[in-house]
Amino acid sequence: MKTVWGNSGGIDFEGTIMGDNTDEVAQRIPDAVLSDVRARGGDSLGTRY
Repeated sequence: MKTVWGNSGGIDFEGTIMGDNTDEVAQRIPDAVLSDVRARGGDSLGTRY
């Protein structure tokens, strides 16, 4: 795989991805953090957390 400039000006990737490197991130976010985000009307974690 190689990194290239995409058509929209951002970074894109070309090539074949080998293997499954999936990391479960959401399950590691504490429930208290999610409750706080929801209580503040947020629908994403943003940059605070």
